[in-house]
Amino acid sequence: MSPSGWTCCGACGTDWEPRFRLLFPPPTPEAAKKLKESLEHLERWLVREGTWSDWSVPQHKPEAVKLLQASVQQLRSLTDLLLPTDPWPVRLVIDTNALIDNPDLAAYTGQIGPRYMAHLLPVVNWTT
Repeated sequence: MSPSGWTCCGACGTDWEPRFRLLFPPPTPEAAKKLKESLEHLERWLVREGTWSDWSVPQHKPEAVKLLQASVQQLRSLTDLLLPTDPWPVRLVIDTNALIDNPDLAAYTGQIGPRYMAHLLPVVNWTT
C-alpha cells in the first residue's frame, strides 16, 4: 500500500507510485504538494474504487485528456529537477545478448533517434 493508501490493481505487474515517490526522499514542500495533487488526481480518475460519483471528471473526453495530461506533466516537471541537463537525449545500457544478435547499434535508430550515448557494462561472472 502506498503513502496515499492506494494499492495497485496488479494489472501492470508493479506498484509504481511508491517507487516514483522514492525519487524525492524527503520531498520539498512544493514537490510534496505537486506529488499529492497529481497522484491523487490520477488515482481518483483511473482506479475508481467502486464508485462513479466523482463529479470532477469532465463530460467530454478532450477536456478530460487535457486535465490528465496536466497531472502527468506536473509529475514529469518534478523529475526534470532530479538530474542536470544532459546533452544526450537518449542513453542506452546495452545488453550483451542484444549485441550478439546484432552488433550494429545503428539498427535501433528508428526507435531511439540518431543521437544517443551507449554505455557498455562489464560482464559479471557469478561463481561460487
